[in-house]
Amino acid sequence: MYKSIRRRAKTLKTLFSIVLLISCSSALALDRLPPVFLNHVWIALDQATYDALRTSGEVAELGGVNEQKVVAGDQSWSGFYWTGRQTYMEFFGAAALPEDTAVGDCGIGLFVETPGAVPVLAEHLRSGFGDDVATDKQVRTTAAGEIPWYTAVHLKESASTAVWVMELDPGYLAARHPEAAVKDPLSRQQEGAWDYRINQNLDNIVGLTVALDQEKTSELATELGLLGWSVRRTAAGFQAYGPEIAIRVVRAHDRTGIQRIDLHLRRSVPRQTIQLGNAKLRLVGDSGALVLWN
Repeated sequence: MYKSIRRRAKTLKTLFSIVLLISCSSALALDRLPPVFLNHVWIALDQATYDALRTSGEVAELGGVNEQKVVAGDQSWSGFYWTGRQTYMEFFGAAALPEDTAVGDCGIGLFVETPGAVPVLAEHLRSGFGDDVATDKQVRTTAAGEIPWYTAVHLKESASTAVWVMELDPGYLAARHPEAAVKDPLSRQQEGAWDYRINQNLDNIVGLTVALDQEKTSELATELGLLGWSVRRTAAGFQAYGPEIAIRVVRAHDRTGIQRIDLHLRRSVPRQTIQLGNAKLRLVGDSGALVLWN
């Protein structure tokens, strides 16, 4: 009996050590913010620029392109999509803007690939913004009905330059593509796999230049800092660095929004400038830039 009790005590001690180790590891994990990546940007364009983008042979040659209508519950929109390996661009034309959207409005969609990350990030944002932080669940409407799409955290106040962080529902991609194997249901790369072409030259968005007024500049700098990005304030705005992406914010004068999207290419190309309505696509070496306005 003594040996049995001793054995049991030893077993309990081992189990207690394992539970303690797991508890400490979980607490440590919660102290570390999950990485927050760029997923996509959206921009409402004048019609001439939108039409030039969607009909451009050079744009289609660089990356995956698709014009489609999206229905999400009681919301719907139609846009032109230009897809890279892990990031994409979403454009709307003036003739068919989503509800409550004006030409020049834009959005920066951030993304987490860690399960349960949105509630953790929401708590960090509330330390700076309190009750102005909201979380939402979005559905997507398909031929088979509505399926859970993603959970997002964002600031409640709407602005012409919106920012949010999204986490895909773990069953979303399997529901959208039941015929395919889904290895990484929460990853950006898996999400874009059906629109990305393995032989395309467009890799990813690596930088944004955004013009904002003073109030929005301060708000966004604080927001990105609370999301774990490195933020360096400058006289004219700030520079923020996240995983594989840099955002430069400058002082707005006549207009606000995304001025420039910097791109990384997989293969080097000759220097060239392609006019796309009122925008310009500049390519040189393994870099590109879609300049929307100066």
